[in-house]
Amino acid sequence: MLSPPLSATSVSSELKKRIMAARLTKKMTQAQLAQAINEKPQVIQEYESGKAIPSPAVLSKLSRALGVVLSNKGGKK
Repeated sequence: MLSPPLSATSVSSELKKRIMAARLTKKMTQAQLAQAINEKPQVIQEYESGKAIPSPAVLSKLSRALGVVLSNKGGKK
C-alpha cells in the first residue's frame, strides 16, 4: 500500500498560504490575479484551496505577478 508522493498529488499547505498571503498583501482579488497571469479566476481559487497544482510555468507567472518566490517543493525556495 504505497501512497503517491505528496508533491505529485497535492499543493503544500505552505504554498497555498504563500499564494493567498502574497495576493492579499498586493490587495488583489483572485480575479485580478488570474487576469494578471492570463488564467481563469477559478484556477486561482483551486490553487489557494489545494484542489489544483500549479505547473512550474504558472508558479513562475504567479511569482512575477505577486513579487515573491513560490515553489511547490515543500515550501522551499
